[in-house]
Amino acid sequence: MVSEMEGIIIAEAGDETVGFACFQHFLDEYHILNVAVLPGYRKQGIGKQLMGWMLNHLEDTRDFYLEVREGNNAAISLYEDMGFRVIGERKEYYRDKETALVMHKGKK
Repeated sequence: MVSEMEGIIIAEAGDETVGFACFQHFLDEYHILNVAVLPGYRKQGIGKQLMGWMLNHLEDTRDFYLEVREGNNAAISLYEDMGFRVIGERKEYYRDKETALVMHKGKK
């Protein structure tokens, strides 16, 4: 039997949700589906905290994958700083036809 799980974590400032990350688990892999932080809260380390939580708390996995817009330099830099590497691309992946970079991080 194949087991599948999805999850979401949120970042809060007081009573306000200021960011979130969602992921999907399949066998021994996690796919990070989305990481988002409200514009007024960016560049405060919230995205890094969300990513760090996933990388440190999601057990029973060998690999993490994600897609990121090729023009999103801030996100690409964050992911590279956290050990992700570009392994491919998906042409016209987004509705506006922008290419997505496929990134991977193996867990030790």
